[in-house]
Amino acid sequence: MIEAAAAGTPSVVVPGPDNAATELVAEGVNGHVAASTDVSAIADAVVRVVEDGPALRKRTAAWFAREAPRLQAAASVRRVVERYGA
Repeated sequence: MIEAAAAGTPSVVVPGPDNAATELVAEGVNGHVAASTDVSAIADAVVRVVEDGPALRKRTAAWFAREAPRLQAAASVRRVVERYGA
């Protein structure tokens, strides 16, 4: 999802207890979260991405530009060290 956003490509993700990508998708900003894992729900989310067109690609690229510093590995390591100590 992050690599796609870096290229300005919106994502479609499915909800699930083990899918952390859903936490990164801001609905209509950098993609869409399907309502369920059902094929028709995923297809609906894909259709929304297509209908949103270039405007969604621009919003996705802007989202990544804003969020990239927070998403970098070094930033993640810093947060872990701050939280749990080293």
